[in-house]
Amino acid sequence: MEKEIKKSKIHDLIRLAGNFPFRPEWSCFVSQLLNTSGRRIIAGRRWTYSDMVAVWSLYHQSVGVYQICQCVFILPSIASLRMWLNNIEVRPGFLPNVFELLKGKVAGMAERDKFCVVSFDEMSLRVGLSYNLSEDSVEGFEDFGSLGKTSRLANHALVFMVRGLIGEWKQPLGYFLLRDTTTADKLQPLLEECLQKVKAIGLQPKVVVCDQDSSNVQLYSNLGVTEDDPFFVHGGVEIYCMHDPSHLLLNTRSNLEKYVFEVKEEDGSKKHIRWAHICDYYEHISQLQSFSFGSQQLTRGHFEPVLTGFSKMKVDQAAEVFSYSVAAGISLYSALGELPAEADYTANFVEIIDGLLDSCNSRYLKDTKMLRRPISENSAHKSFFDLCLSVLQSLTVLGAKNVLFVEGWLLAISCLSQLWQHMKDSTGTRFLFTNRLNQDVVENLFSTIRRKCGCRDNPSAKEFRCAFRMVTIAELKKPVVNVNFSRGSTKFISTLQRLTKNRVKRPFSSLSFANKTRQNHAICSISLDLPEENRLACIAGHIWRRIITSHELSSKCRACREVLLRPDAPLVDSAIAFVHHKAHGTSMSEFDCLMSPSEYFLAFCEVCEKVFCTEFDDVKMARNSISHLINTAIHNTREYKDMNLCSERIKARIVAIFVSVRIHIELKFKNRKLQDC
Repeated sequence: MEKEIKKSKIHDLIRLAGNFPFRPEWSCFVSQLLNTSGRRIIAGRRWTYSDMVAVWSLYHQSVGVYQICQCVFILPSIASLRMWLNNIEVRPGFLPNVFELLKGKVAGMAERDKFCVVSFDEMSLRVGLSYNLSEDSVEGFEDFGSLGKTSRLANHALVFMVRGLIGEWKQPLGYFLLRDTTTADKLQPLLEECLQKVKAIGLQPKVVVCDQDSSNVQLYSNLGVTEDDPFFVHGGVEIYCMHDPSHLLLNTRSNLEKYVFEVKEEDGSKKHIRWAHICDYYEHISQLQSFSFGSQQLTRGHFEPVLTGFSKMKVDQAAEVFSYSVAAGISLYSALGELPAEADYTANFVEIIDGLLDSCNSRYLKDTKMLRRPISENSAHKSFFDLCLSVLQSLTVLGAKNVLFVEGWLLAISCLSQLWQHMKDSTGTRFLFTNRLNQDVVENLFSTIRRKCGCRDNPSAKEFRCAFRMVTIAELKKPVVNVNFSRGSTKFISTLQRLTKNRVKRPFSSLSFANKTRQNHAICSISLDLPEENRLACIAGHIWRRIITSHELSSKCRACREVLLRPDAPLVDSAIAFVHHKAHGTSMSEFDCLMSPSEYFLAFCEVCEKVFCTEFDDVKMARNSISHLINTAIHNTREYKDMNLCSERIKARIVAIFVSVRIHIELKFKNRKLQDC
């Protein structure tokens, strides 16, 4: 009676939940009620697509929290979530599924929210090869997506990302695997393809932002971007270009540490800006016990002679050196005679750089610093930009071959001025917040990927792909502002389910091994020595173990057992000596948990080994490479068609497992050699 009352109350709750707008969380809540109200299903629970989307959000935030929640709630296993994620196709290049899902979000955006900024940057990877089972290919080679793939091993990933210029949204679009760095000739078609795809889904790109790498500087030059005209025309639309202000700040500090800057005054006199003035100022304030003139953030780490690794990339340290408080302190000590009079020019330069950084980082309508307010008709930015132009255009770096950071700041000033005028005239924008014109979203994406890869600074290509897929889907799942959340969630889930509905299955289960026709292909005439024969014996025994786990007759199939396993014999063959010495049992056919393959089975595996050695280097960079190897191996083992197995598919299954094992072994030893190098 109590169980019936409890069951009726649960059904009442489920009926009430149906009256609320659809959300994945409601679907998951209903699934929790149904799973707790009934008996445990022996065959396992079945989860709907919306259930997986809801619980995946929790898994994405923290794996540890998800494992704790599994102790309290009935949730899918982590293995089930990862298998569900594998249905979402992610490979080097621009991702069609992402653009399809993003198109649905763009349809619900306001017109002003469709203005966007395209940014791209590179992240270092660990050199290594791995087998991608869902794509049936070996990953880790240089891959430019639609532009082709090379045999060079990749050690960098190039990521393209788009974010709102006015609206608060962002989305990764795709990635590419590179060797060292890419050239401007490769970047230009990728950027044009990205802009074309972004426009095709209804977005309106206005700005392109990247760092000041030499290839990016050359890219802007090839596109015709100059300080006077900081834009290029794509599809009849002006696309403005600038470099990331944070990288410009780091380049400014790096050049000031190495060289002396010279500024020519109107009267013809030359004044010098020196890093030594900032260091001397720090030496003075470091001796104070209590008051440091607002520069208490400065430490010895800001002035280390050699900065290595990520320490020299810390933007906050560079921003603390080029701050208004440091400029005021240097001016004070110069007036007191503790620093030379020339230090005033260093203080003025520090103040200008601080103002430029504030001008590129406006995010609030009202701010205590006038330059950190948005650019508007009556803001102080126009007069400040004129001052910066007069100083930077007369600045000379003594002893330096190029002054890229000066050109970068001049391009940024010109871009901000003309972009503001363009937005005001074409869209009626009253304010322009400049904190969207940087690469912070890409750097934050890299930080998230490193965290999800086990806090590794250099993840492998496989680890990067898995983490990139999780972050990409997480951004797609976020609702659009001012759009009905219920309708957006329903459309997202239905679109995602439709895109993953026809996902390619695993090659082992999707291939039809019957009636394979293939032209004769000569295999190499290699001869295997005793260690290699013993290795093949181990692989053959492993294949038998995997065969009987999925065999419909299991180990009771005598036909397969007689063909594949060695009968009991008093002597041990030299080809299975390793299996014999490693085993703890006494039987000649079953050494404890190891299996002793028959001579016929070993000869069969030897043919497969020769096919693998012949074909692997030719197909390792192509998709469906394992399928190609399987088809070739089956063709070259036709002479063994008289194997008295209970099913023809058993032979195809043996070949498939052999090729899979050999691919993993081959890549494992290749990665070891790469690590030793």
